[in-house]
Amino acid sequence: RVSPMQPKMKIVVAVLVVALIAVIGLIVVTNRSGAGEPAPAATAIPEETAVPEETAEPEKEPEATAEPAQSGDAAAQDTMYEGALAGLKAGFIGDGYNMANSVIVGCLAMGMAVTVACPKHYRPAADVLMLAQRYGDKFTLTNDPDEAARDADVLFTDVWVSMGMEREAEQRRRDFTGFTLDAARMALAKPDCMVQHPLPAHRGEEIAPDVLEGHMEEIFDEAENRIYVEKAVLAILLAGK
Repeated sequence: RVSPMQPKMKIVVAVLVVALIAVIGLIVVTNRSGAGEPAPAATAIPEETAVPEETAEPEKEPEATAEPAQSGDAAAQDTMYEGALAGLKAGFIGDGYNMANSVIVGCLAMGMAVTVACPKHYRPAADVLMLAQRYGDKFTLTNDPDEAARDADVLFTDVWVSMGMEREAEQRRRDFTGFTLDAARMALAKPDCMVQHPLPAHRGEEIAPDVLEGHMEEIFDEAENRIYVEKAVLAILLAGK
């Protein structure tokens, strides 16, 4: 199969991916939201999604994880298919865990509007939500998956039970009932909406089999992009930047 990405676009994608990794490395991995260019003025997140100051985690030593790479994979893939990312809407449906945190930081930094839908007790990290407040109405946190899907240019999802959470599997499946990315939900998005999943997928849980199969090409391309993003991460780390 011939990739749809032309040589010049590969250069653009590479630059965007490195820029995204740098942003995530500064903001998420080091847990510092004040680095880089100033974000738009903050607006209050509704009371039910507000983050109490005492819930923010203490500063941590930097560490390399897979989540920024997953977000970088998706950014590269979105650029291949959509072109410029600024102004597009990204929706995330599922657990407000690592992938959701990376989508929020990465997509907002690229100028996208982001709507995250997750059950009440599975919200994204407190420090990520505090960062998202700085982007005003470009960020929305909701319990309604349809709101995340509506008019989306790209929809993200991830497994409901991540590694190390196997003991919570049954409870999580109950809590995430109604959060499946299915055909009815896709119908709310734009006609050419992309679907992104970091894989492996649990068919019939976070994503319906027909949606997974219908968007397999772009999902697999996202997986392919991971090697290039991880090379960029290694280059940055080895360079000591």
